Amino acid sequence: MAQTQKGTAVWWGTAGEGTLTVSIGTLYTDTLTYARTSDVREITDGQGDTKGVVFHNHNATARFSGTVFSTTKALAATQLAALTPEAGTLVTVTNSGTDDIDTRNTGKYLCMSATQNRTSTGPCTVDLELKQWEHTDLTTTMS
Repeated sequence: MAQTQKGTAVWWGTAGEGTLTVSIGTLYTDTLTYARTSDVREITDGQGDTKGVVFHNHNATARFSGTVFSTTKALAATQLAALTPEAGTLVTVTNSGTDDIDTRNTGKYLCMSATQNRTSTGPCTVDLELKQWEHTDLTTTMS
């Protein structure tokens, strides 16, 4: 069911029915967090007072939590395995055509962590933490 709003307009967190499509699989998105950060270097004078600030090493972290799904339990189990890659795996996020995954979130990321959440009272969910850096080619493998 779609959300209905009355009064002041707000951007609803997630549509609740959007899907996240990544190179490793697809899941129904329950939550999405997107953060842009950088390292900061303060330039101080002889008294220790900050006279300038340099922002560098810009990066973005995307955290997705969602429900694993497929047409059969066997295929859902395959999806679950694919959606919990080991840390360091290159993951490509593509726009699924919903408001949940906008163009800021698309692109190549490294998987920082992947967690399976299982319970006897609900569906299996996956938490993915993905990170990308502004000036780093994540497709290059160093030897």
